[in-house]
Amino acid sequence: MDFNTLDSSPIVPGYSKESIPKNTQQNLGIFFNRSVLEVTNSANKLNCSKKQVGKNKSIHTRTVKFQIIRFVFVCLDVVNRIFSRNHKNVTIHKKTELNYAEQPLKQDYEKITFHISDEMLMNDLNPEQKTFFVKNETRAIFDANSKISSFDVRQSDTRSSCYFLSMLASFANTDKIRDLLSVGLIENLGDNKAKVSFVNEEYQIQIDVVIDISQLITNDGDTVYSINELSDTSWASVLEKAHHGLRILLRNCVQNKSLLKEQSLSEENIYELRTIIASSMIGGISRAENSLDFGHPAQAASWLPKIPKCNQIKGLEQVDASQRYMLAKDKNQDASYDKAVQTMFENAKLGIPMNVSSKSKTSTIDKVRIGFEGMPLSHSMAVVGAATKVKHNGEKIDGLMIFDQYARPLPSKKLKVALENGTDIPINIRNSESCIKFIPLKDMHKYFEESLIVAGGFKIK
Repeated sequence: MDFNTLDSSPIVPGYSKESIPKNTQQNLGIFFNRSVLEVTNSANKLNCSKKQVGKNKSIHTRTVKFQIIRFVFVCLDVVNRIFSRNHKNVTIHKKTELNYAEQPLKQDYEKITFHISDEMLMNDLNPEQKTFFVKNETRAIFDANSKISSFDVRQSDTRSSCYFLSMLASFANTDKIRDLLSVGLIENLGDNKAKVSFVNEEYQIQIDVVIDISQLITNDGDTVYSINELSDTSWASVLEKAHHGLRILLRNCVQNKSLLKEQSLSEENIYELRTIIASSMIGGISRAENSLDFGHPAQAASWLPKIPKCNQIKGLEQVDASQRYMLAKDKNQDASYDKAVQTMFENAKLGIPMNVSSKSKTSTIDKVRIGFEGMPLSHSMAVVGAATKVKHNGEKIDGLMIFDQYARPLPSKKLKVALENGTDIPINIRNSESCIKFIPLKDMHKYFEESLIVAGGFKIK
């Protein structure tokens, strides 16, 4: 690869207005179920300090659009509740306990350590239109007295990072697998610093990103990184913040080798690493310039932990790479579609992390129908369980439990416990009322375009 034309690029992007892409608003879809009042009050609850980062400009029009559109749909919420589907007698499966096989010795990867400041992060997020403030984080990264949970992950309005957060939420939903997020991935360095280790096994690289643990808040009254005010932990926002730093490093390692030179690497190693990093970002380098941080689920998942080798499971085969399934169905594709959704169902029963991406383009009629189900467009959501619905005539319908880390409100305590532990008692789920939805396998194609199963997941033999 010829890097000569890229090496004149700035180390930290985002300083010039010319570099900021136009028309980058996210497609909101319909019925996010999150009120204007909740967004407005979020900053008041956080009581941020007055340490300013970034430039002093007017309120970003993107957040205003979020609030206006959300207000319109809140007004239609009564209609939504009347017409949305109510799934009765849904039993959520208890996740099968995975037995890990004896693991090989950990490989000695090429390592890079990258220190990133709040200023670098904010300058990458369009400083000409926002003012940012820093709030000291008083919560622990992890709580020794409680498990991390999918419900610790709550997406903010500021960044279009659903592709990454949905994977975090799915990881945080299963014993042993959730431990992969908390053992060795994040290290608290003290003095308000944390180190997050991202490993890409395919390219044998470990990148340690050192960040400030502090929360960043905009003048729009919104947090920049994922935060649930009801959670006692900050692990989700720490991971999201570090992943943003990782994206800056990956982009600039391709655009400007000076960041790698700071690691005291040889020219040979620098060229090799730049080539590997460029290969890992194929199809995403130009979009990575997007100040609103669009990304790709497969790229995000490649830097998250791989599921360790497990003992053999009947009818299933564990694979090394992540698996991507296109959820298309027509009269000529029934067999491939059925196998795809059944593979997802089997992985969900094991608690293997995966996400689904909803449709970006569809007809007006479908938009209304999907809207009444409380489903957004152009959005990634976590798969957090497998379930079976029993109809009044005794027919059983298998489906997946989908968690939208952006939607409101949070589910009832009963449903949260059922998702974490499984239940033998059928429960009722109304798709419009919560961030949790039950989608039958046969209907997955109506809502979603594709699914991604994390590396180390299973396929049907």
